Amino acid sequence: MSGNTRPASNFPYASGSQNRWRRHLRRYQPDLGQRLSRARLVYLRRHDARWGWLALCLFLFLQPDAAFAQDLNNPGAGTLLLGSREYPFIAPAVSHEMTATVSGPLARVEVTQRFINPSDEWIEGRYLFPLPDDAAVDRLLITIGDRTIEGQIKEKQTARREYQQAKSEGRRAGVVEQKRANLFSLALANIGPGEEITIRISYLETLDYRDGEYSIRLPMTVMPRFTPGTSAIDLLGSLTTSLQPISFVFDTREDRLDTPYVSGLLASTANIEVRLLGDRWPQEIRSGSHVLNIDRHASEVSVLVDGGYAAMDRDFELSWRPASGAQPDLLLLSEQWRGKLYALLMFLPPSVAEVRALPRELIIVIDTSGSMHGESIEQARAAVDRALQSLAPGDLFNVVQFNTNAEALFPATVLADPDNVARARRYTRGLRADGGTNMAPALEIALGARDNPGYLRQVVFITDGAVGNEAQLFAQIEKELGDSRLFTVGIGPAPNSWFMKKAARFGRGTHTYINNVSNVGEKMAALLARLEKPALKNVRIHWPADIAVEQWPEKIPDLYAGEPMIVSARLSRLPDHVLISGDGGAGYWALQKPLPEKQDAPGVAALWARHKIETLQDQAIASGDRDAARSEITAVALEHGLISRYTSLLAVESTPVRPIGNRLASLRIANVRPRNLASPGFPNTATPAALWRWAGLALLLLGITWLTLDQRRTIA
Repeated sequence: MSGNTRPASNFPYASGSQNRWRRHLRRYQPDLGQRLSRARLVYLRRHDARWGWLALCLFLFLQPDAAFAQDLNNPGAGTLLLGSREYPFIAPAVSHEMTATVSGPLARVEVTQRFINPSDEWIEGRYLFPLPDDAAVDRLLITIGDRTIEGQIKEKQTARREYQQAKSEGRRAGVVEQKRANLFSLALANIGPGEEITIRISYLETLDYRDGEYSIRLPMTVMPRFTPGTSAIDLLGSLTTSLQPISFVFDTREDRLDTPYVSGLLASTANIEVRLLGDRWPQEIRSGSHVLNIDRHASEVSVLVDGGYAAMDRDFELSWRPASGAQPDLLLLSEQWRGKLYALLMFLPPSVAEVRALPRELIIVIDTSGSMHGESIEQARAAVDRALQSLAPGDLFNVVQFNTNAEALFPATVLADPDNVARARRYTRGLRADGGTNMAPALEIALGARDNPGYLRQVVFITDGAVGNEAQLFAQIEKELGDSRLFTVGIGPAPNSWFMKKAARFGRGTHTYINNVSNVGEKMAALLARLEKPALKNVRIHWPADIAVEQWPEKIPDLYAGEPMIVSARLSRLPDHVLISGDGGAGYWALQKPLPEKQDAPGVAALWARHKIETLQDQAIASGDRDAARSEITAVALEHGLISRYTSLLAVESTPVRPIGNRLASLRIANVRPRNLASPGFPNTATPAALWRWAGLALLLLGITWLTLDQRRTIA
């Protein structure tokens, strides 16, 4: 140490003047009163303000979740407190059973749901539930105690009016309405205190058949759906109130239904059984969604979910291959119903080896909205990567992503050389899920791209389909498709399968469903194989001239290798043979075959009516007037006893049960939150929750830093 160096000291004015020293004493050595006052101020500043600000930061960080959890009108609630704010209820205990009986390409499914009113009040319960998009819903039974009421098909407005009247008069009543082709609502009035009520809904459907494999999907929960404000206002006419993008917005104010969700230990499970009749030895029975327990009997195979109960946070999917030789390339089922003959014709197009591949321009569209959060975006990225790796050097391609906005990787399609493909793969790996599901701009980019003569433009649209403006999007596809073909790939635990199938139908393509990352390679390989070898266009069935036929669909969509043509027809008599023609890659193609022996199948008439209703609705959407076929659809649905856009199933008890003067509380029953959806403040779709969370986190870190620095200053 040198002689000029002073010893280190904490005394700040060791080298200062005496005046400075006095000022320091006055400041740091005040009298007792001053010291107490200063201590109080310091306490207020450091404790009240500091911890107050810290509490505010924590609130901002947690606020998005808390806000959703406390809003009964928000689908992201995840709470068991239901009903109105004035009269909240605890959700009733609910059990679910689903039994599917499969015979050939048809399935009869019965859904049984049990509710218990745990309160000491009379309640009305309402909830939303999904069914397959092609389900012909024709039965409703309501059982209370030993009494059962059977539903009757009614025109929708009539059913609503009679339900409201029964509700106000204290009679038990239930009504099932179709909100979308795959979304239905049930309202139950006058459930007494402590009562248990059982609902049985039954429907018919045709199974999916592709590449030699049957599959059935049993929807279990409902994905929240995004409806852009403009389209919702268009649909709702004069309703211009602020719309929550994640609400279930349907055609009218009466149709609007906000659904709460539950998850974890509070979520319901379902007992599921699928019975495969007439085929003792089906092969490769498997499910990508649940673990199975397979039991083979003398005349059927019973498939159960292992452990007895299936989680309802995702759709149940089952696939199997018929025993060797059990599936012919031409199948005819028929039913005589009320003096009329109905038939269901299933035909497999020629094999892949018989058609010629066409040049392709591939545009891959990927959904990066908030509803794709978690495993869904992983599946989507893997699917895009698989498609990019399949490109040949001579192919053209582009990648488009969309959420609230849409953007294309390249201004126009580019050659699939190694540099462009590598850039696209890097771009895809960097995609994240956030924002709304605004599909229209992405469709505009994909379908409106510059024409490249000599190429068949194929658009692969990868999404969970969580949208509520389906009709608007179908109309856009119909208008802008041109010579393109649209192929949809459904992603996630509970995708909107109706939108997937119908968008592909309007886009003259096909659809694929991927419910597991491990299935991406297999499913995308099968899809890409179909893209490379389109089978038949302009397909026609030439019925014998002496037979009167009403066939649905009237215009058969393009057929792809491995996928069957399914046509429903009402005939004056069954023909002995059938002639089918179309345009393939090698030119005109025709096949005449004798029809197999007639097979009687109950339900074929109902499926004919369901296919007719679906076709009429498609034509109405394409025309721009969704109610254009209202009277015809209503007549068909009433004749065959089916729920439709204009008809409902209504069950009403004749005797009042609710004592006069007892009020009736309203109750919303929760759905199970879809698996892997953003947790716990889902959905992120078009909400500022994510932004709030990041802002809260930034403020929290800022507050902690401030506290740390302040603490150090205090110690110093």
